[in-house]
Formats: sequence, structure tokens, C-alpha cells
Amino acid sequence: MVQIAQKKFETLREQNKSSVTPHETHTHTHNSYPCIRYVTVPLLTLTTPTAMPPARFLVQNAQQIAHFADEQFDTVVDTFGVCSMEQPLEMLREMQRVCKHNGHVLLLEHGRSSYEFVSNYLDKHAIAHATRWGCWWNRDIEGMCAQAGLDIVESERRHLGTTYYIVAKPQKRLHSV
Repeated sequence: MVQIAQKKFETLREQNKSSVTPHETHTHTHNSYPCIRYVTVPLLTLTTPTAMPPARFLVQNAQQIAHFADEQFDTVVDTFGVCSMEQPLEMLREMQRVCKHNGHVLLLEHGRSSYEFVSNYLDKHAIAHATRWGCWWNRDIEGMCAQAGLDIVESERRHLGTTYYIVAKPQKRLHSV
């Protein structure tokens, strides 16, 4: 799935043909790896062999993006973070807010299955799983995107429908004149 996400990001970048400043908001839960704590990296630059300007990456914990201005980033990327956020809907709204109106929010997540029997299993064991790993693996990712003001442009699901790759755009905003 990570390779799919990288390939999709490059495709979006090529289609955009402009300076792309993606914002990585989260890289899974710190509870999974007790020896690793959140580290904020101010700026990473990805260069390509083409004439396109390099992409700038700002890597940050999702709970620290509130200070960014509205519509500041071309692309916001979240990898397996929605499952471990205490307030995932609010964080998706923040991702939507800081993404430019013509930008993209890329999500690589796991959540509710597209198969009822798998979702029943996830529901039955959700509390034990969250207690051990800090991850709520039965969240309705697509439903939360809609509630947060994100329009899903593309969605792929794997692993019995529990792994999501989503390309979303912020819903149209009303700008005051």
C-alpha cells in the first residue's frame, strides 16, 4: 500500500505541474513503539530528476497543525494516524482546513471492513486492540471524511477492505468578499 501511495502522489504531483508542498501529519501511533516518541522534523526536501521544483515536506504530529493558516498546503498526507487520534474527526477537519481549495488530502489508513463478518470481529475486539496498540481499528474512515468536509475523489481498499487509500479534496468553501 505504501508503494501505491507513493505512486499516486507522484501522479498527482505530475498532474499539478506546480510547486507542491505536501504536509505529512502523522505516522501511526506512538503506543505501537514505546521506545519512539514523536519527533518534529522542520523541513525535508525531495528532489526529482525532472525540471519540476523540489517538493517540500513538513513532517509533524497531527495534533500540532492548528497554528497553520487556512489553505496553506497543496497536499496533506496522513499515514495510519486517524485510527490513533483521540479526536479523529476534528483532526480531519484541520487537515481539510490547511489544504488549499484545489489541493489534495491523501490518506493511507485502516478502519472498518467492507465485509460485515470482518467488521463484526473488529468491533468485538476494538477495546482490547486499542488498549494494547493505541489504535481504534474499526473507525468508518470514509464516513469521517464526509463529516470533516472532504470529498473523496478516489478510494481503494485492500486486506479484506480494512486498509484504505483515499484521495480527497476539501469541499468548496464560501469565501467572504
